[in-house]
Amino acid sequence: MLDERDLQAIAQLIDSKLQESEQRTVQLIDSKLQESEQRTSQLIDSKLKESEQRTMGAIKESEQRTMGAIKESEQRTMGAIKESEQRTMQGAAALMESYFEPKFQLLAEGIQSLQETQIPRERFENLEEEVAFLHTIVRQHSREIEKLKHA
Repeated sequence: MLDERDLQAIAQLIDSKLQESEQRTVQLIDSKLQESEQRTSQLIDSKLKESEQRTMGAIKESEQRTMGAIKESEQRTMGAIKESEQRTMQGAAALMESYFEPKFQLLAEGIQSLQETQIPRERFENLEEEVAFLHTIVRQHSREIEKLKHA
């Protein structure tokens, strides 16, 4: 039969084997965990890259659609602005015509009336010469009258 020392030795041997087994199990578990973590990390990285690529593709597609919509909107807006400008210019021209036309007509009639009553330039120049001549004669006569008064 086994005595206490033998039992203690067996217990130590079992403890030692258990510790070795636990260490190997821990190492194996650690190794398997590391491998699993690496595979998981690689899988996550791969899935993230795929997701980023899909997201970037979707963003680019959305950006292209948005830019197209913006260009169409700009074209419609510019067309509306041009139409508005044309209507405004036509309205302004009509207003100016209705406002200024009668005034220009009155002005033209006034000028025509002045031209009809105005004396010709030649006649005016002749009258100026006659007035200057008469002025000279009146001065001369005034001097002669003064001399006769004193004589």
